[in-house]
Amino acid sequence: MNEKDYASFSISQLVGDPDFQRWVRRPSREDLLFWQAFLRDNPNKAEEVAAARREVQRQAGLQAPGLLSAEKKQQMHDRLMKAVRQDKRRRIRRWAFSAAASVLILILAGIAIFGLDGWGEPPMAVYQTPYGKTEEIALPDGSRVILNANSTLTYARAWKKGADRQVWLRGEAHFTVAPKPATQAKFTVITDDLSVNVLGTVFNVYARESGTEVTLEEGKIKLELEKKDGRQATLDMSPGEKVQYSSKTGQLKEEKADVQAESAWKEGVILFDGITLGQLGVIISETFGRPVEFQDSSMRQQLVTGAGPADDLELLLETAEKAFGVEVVEQDSLLVFKRN
Repeated sequence: MNEKDYASFSISQLVGDPDFQRWVRRPSREDLLFWQAFLRDNPNKAEEVAAARREVQRQAGLQAPGLLSAEKKQQMHDRLMKAVRQDKRRRIRRWAFSAAASVLILILAGIAIFGLDGWGEPPMAVYQTPYGKTEEIALPDGSRVILNANSTLTYARAWKKGADRQVWLRGEAHFTVAPKPATQAKFTVITDDLSVNVLGTVFNVYARESGTEVTLEEGKIKLELEKKDGRQATLDMSPGEKVQYSSKTGQLKEEKADVQAESAWKEGVILFDGITLGQLGVIISETFGRPVEFQDSSMRQQLVTGAGPADDLELLLETAEKAFGVEVVEQDSLLVFKRN
């Protein structure tokens, strides 16, 4: 690869290059490091590289929801994890889906004495995940939720048969909703910015201070956007789409999404595909609770492409240092990114 002048390659030449295809489909550690360095040194090629990646993914069927079997998804996951931990002797600690390792906090509100809260409403279940850990939750209707680190999910403990279902989310979660064709009971995810209304589908919801992002993998959903003036607007979504919305600013963005990259965190992997180092800093802060600063503000715009562990901060920082030519210095709880 090092002998090729990728800076002069067109999009079609990149798409047809076997080494480029390997980076997109089955990246080795060397592939990740090479292309991270290339994008760092050739920021003007970022859009062309991203377009070529999308075309290779399209040709391989990597972006089409439902085309990959569970075995294929697992193989992709295993290859990515091998690439980011190849020079690490110990295994990455895997917290996701491990009840023994989980320190999940479950609060059952208002049932200590009467089994109901003080207003006669059904008791609520509140699931909170700490920094750096995820948890799988089975809802009363059989729906499945994977709750990301530093997130909270709230819902009524008892759901009446045939009644509509509601959950409240702050943070990030991946939903696989059990359809109810007989009763057509709705399932609604409520955040500070919007409501996600579904009949039965698979989707990811990210709801933080900056706003809410919804990525749809399967099925159909309708969003109810909370407008700044108190009114509501509705928006229908189709598989493979992502919507970003903030009720504070009123900003709305719709785009196509790599659905596997958006929800890779639930399997212990963070996929960096065209995000900036500044955005990676936000992910670190939200997932691990460690504030991030950059010695040089221009570093925030540096493009990040590759993969890292979603449940091991130490290894994630080591990967970032090697891949992007930076040094991460700890100052108490603060993580400072510096140029080498």
